[in-house]
Amino acid sequence: MDVRARKTPYIHISSLAKLFADPDGCGYGAQFKANYIYRRAPFENAGWLADHGALVARLAAQHEALGYRATCEDANSFQFTGPRSGTTVAGRPDILAIDREHSHGLIDEAKTGAPRTADTVQA
Repeated sequence: MDVRARKTPYIHISSLAKLFADPDGCGYGAQFKANYIYRRAPFENAGWLADHGALVARLAAQHEALGYRATCEDANSFQFTGPRSGTTVAGRPDILAIDREHSHGLIDEAKTGAPRTADTVQA
């Protein structure tokens, strides 16, 4: 496996959620992901991708029926880099639904599998 050190840490929000959900667990995986670049095996679960995509579309349509403007997945990607540490925290909520008329919005995470504590923390 080709592994290279990052110049500054990069933390995905899903890694933070797993740490917060199990504070007594081993943090090595999150530490490794934050500090090293490596090639992961591709995620090839066509059934999950289809189910998740359908759920995201259905939830977005429900929000829009209630008057929200919904954006999905890649359109919601974000990164924040700390000015002092240079650490980047990034994520991609499944759905952002904004009601500009009433000045509020919501973040929706579409989960298709068995409930996990980390999923609740992430959302």
